[in-house]
Amino acid sequence: MAQAPFQDLKQQQVQQQHQHGDQKPSIIGIASNKFDPIADAKFLRNALKGAKTDEKAIIKVFTTRSNRQLQVIRKSYGVLYEDKDLLTNIKDETKGDFEKVCMKLLLPRADYDAQCLHAAMSGLGTNEGVLVEVLCTRTSYEISEIIKSYDRLYDKSLEKIVKSEVKGDLEKVLMSILKCQRASDDVVDVNKAQKDAELLYASGEKKFGTDEEKFIEILTTRSYSQITTIANAYEKLSKKTLIAALQSELVGDFEKACVSIVEYSKDPSAFWARKLKEAMKGIGTDDEKLIRIMIARAEHDLASIRNVFGDRFGDGRTLMQWIDSDCSGSYQMALQGLLLGNEQQ
Repeated sequence: MAQAPFQDLKQQQVQQQHQHGDQKPSIIGIASNKFDPIADAKFLRNALKGAKTDEKAIIKVFTTRSNRQLQVIRKSYGVLYEDKDLLTNIKDETKGDFEKVCMKLLLPRADYDAQCLHAAMSGLGTNEGVLVEVLCTRTSYEISEIIKSYDRLYDKSLEKIVKSEVKGDLEKVLMSILKCQRASDDVVDVNKAQKDAELLYASGEKKFGTDEEKFIEILTTRSYSQITTIANAYEKLSKKTLIAALQSELVGDFEKACVSIVEYSKDPSAFWARKLKEAMKGIGTDDEKLIRIMIARAEHDLASIRNVFGDRFGDGRTLMQWIDSDCSGSYQMALQGLLLGNEQQ
């Protein structure tokens, strides 16, 4: 059954698995000796009450505090104003895409990921792209937290829902990921990577037909850093890159999932920069995708993504400029606040 929406802060401070690569977040939060959740709660209350909502004040707090700090602020808000909940007040006083950004920033990250997965599997059809984006890029710790959140929010097993919505080899990939057996990124074993590269080569290019099970096992249990080492070793065995081999050996959403894992492993900043460009290029903007990625990556590597986007994907413009031309008003300022994070201070 559903638990209280706030986890004990001590329970939230479980060490997450090390993220691979030298990635820079945009939001690092306020130093503990300077963090004052009571003052922040009062500041937000002043921004929300009265005839006009102070969106800039809300953005200032929401894009410079870590998600854990926002949970403490929300608790403090409820204690100070017993008849008010910060999430409810935000919903009442804001609107449109700006409201969506604020509401999602207030959610614990695992809850937001669980909501994204639920939305992707609700109604007619399934958005496999969202399932791949979320599940193929999270650590085992993060996946385990998402599973708990999904069960609490929807009183259902995420594994069972995914199994009922997705079939074939994609189902096997996602179900394997949901077993949370991916190794942490602390150690890279070069010898093991060489053996895995040889096994992948023998299971695909070197034989008639493809042994999909071997690809699934390796790509869903090895750490992201280890997969990068495997991909480098593979290139010495084959005339193709591992990504090119996957594209020629696999098909459909199964191929997309496996390619996503390798692309994310090899260059996470480029992986997300490319997806952000996809969300904004052409006519119209995929706001759900834009919001989902920027919030998910703010405390991981959004500063790195911002730099890579401008250097390699922006067609002469920075990510800030892309957002400036694709979005407007408080929504635009909120996204730009996420990009800058604690550099605003």
